[in-house]
Amino acid sequence: MTRAAIAAALVFATSATTASAQTAGLALGPGELVAQLHQTNEIEIAAGQLAQAKGNAPDVKAYGRMLESDHRDADATLAEYAQHNSLSLDDLPERLRLKDQEARAHLDGLRALGGTEFDRAFVQLMQQAHARAIGTIDASRTGVTDPQLQDLLAALEPTLRAHRQIAENLLRGLPAASVTTSGAPCPGCARRTAPR
Repeated sequence: MTRAAIAAALVFATSATTASAQTAGLALGPGELVAQLHQTNEIEIAAGQLAQAKGNAPDVKAYGRMLESDHRDADATLAEYAQHNSLSLDDLPERLRLKDQEARAHLDGLRALGGTEFDRAFVQLMQQAHARAIGTIDASRTGVTDPQLQDLLAALEPTLRAHRQIAENLLRGLPAASVTTSGAPCPGCARRTAPR
């Protein structure tokens, strides 16, 4: 088995085991929420750049461009809000810092992949990451009393939902994975494609 296939298996297995627990989202206070959204934007910008450089399918490259652009814009708005409200974008509590490190490790795992293995792992990771971000916003919304932050979240959430939906659509159109999540070769996967 190639190193790329092993890396793909690890990305899939690690993502799958943590996705269900993280999709529910953490309820965060306004300062934590702003810092967490900033970290998410930074990771999504880096992921978008990676997809543009390593993506195999033109749609994956285009998705990467959109992620980079949308999250760059969202982060500029978030930074303006943080500055106006004297909030630090980089002051993550330890429990959130660990999640940030885990997300960056997933992104690093993608760097070892290429071709359709990269495309599938990348899109799956983006689907899960956007589901977690939506879950965090939903769980935190009740604790947000500042109308300006409520408006910011209301503007951001549809973009995150659209990104998740695009990832789901892309996953349906990509060729099936060539390895299973256990790392074993998937018989016939190279010949099959996902239903459209």
